[in-house]
Amino acid sequence: MLIVLILGYGIGQLYRWLTPPKDGDNTNALPLLQERSFSSMLPMTISLIFGVTVALFLNSNTIYHAWSTSYSTLVTTAQEHRQLWLTLLATMGLTIFDWLGLGVPYTSMALTSGDSFTANLNYALAHGTPWNVPYEFLGSSLYNSFANFGGDGLILALIVAILLTSNGSYMHCVAQWTALPTLFNFNYAAMIGLPVVFNPLFLIPFVFLPIVNILLASLAIAIHLIPSTPYPVLQGTPGPLISFLGTNGNWGILIFTLVLLLIDSAAYIPFVKMALVVENRLTLAEQDVISHEKND
Repeated sequence: MLIVLILGYGIGQLYRWLTPPKDGDNTNALPLLQERSFSSMLPMTISLIFGVTVALFLNSNTIYHAWSTSYSTLVTTAQEHRQLWLTLLATMGLTIFDWLGLGVPYTSMALTSGDSFTANLNYALAHGTPWNVPYEFLGSSLYNSFANFGGDGLILALIVAILLTSNGSYMHCVAQWTALPTLFNFNYAAMIGLPVVFNPLFLIPFVFLPIVNILLASLAIAIHLIPSTPYPVLQGTPGPLISFLGTNGNWGILIFTLVLLLIDSAAYIPFVKMALVVENRLTLAEQDVISHEKND
């Protein structure tokens, strides 16, 4: 994602430099449009050549393969390990990479594979219950069920917090547009549109709230308040329903998951309010610049 953002910004600047605004009469809109179209041929050609060159470099070089393998190893550590502390560290590393835009898309099949997951599933099928599976604190079950509301960083909780506190703002509009895909754990639109990537205001909740969710869920499992989630779920299942379906319909774990979502949303609200203050100041500064340009 980071590479895409850098390329997009660079191409936008290329068009701005090579196709400066033209002053024209609105009554002659068609000739003006034709002039702008022909003047865009140069930046379009340069962008195409540059994009092809970068794509060939990324796909033929070992750098991307090495990075993808490293990120996948981190995903495997977070999802398949049986030691809680290592799961927490790997999860923190993944969220930091994603906040930096350095994450690599990976298939959710990693969440439903491995010897430990298979052992839990076989036990649940043999006994007809998700309780007392061999590996109750398996990383994939904890993360996918309780720390994956709207993708990494609990973006769905951020969307809920924005919708509750920022009516009429730019972030509120983006939250409305991206709520549906985020519900199904596709969070890239919200990550870029709000934005979350490289936004220091959202770094703390983005990184640490999934850790808090995993710890609370582990405690609830340890005291037998809720069972583990041994059953696989379909890709694209809404985040808050993963634990419910992963236990074959345990209502207690559904209530627990919804409570976690409410807690996460409440935790995001102070950070959303700070972001709104920044947004308002930027809007006022932009209006001042436009006003000075008109006066000049």
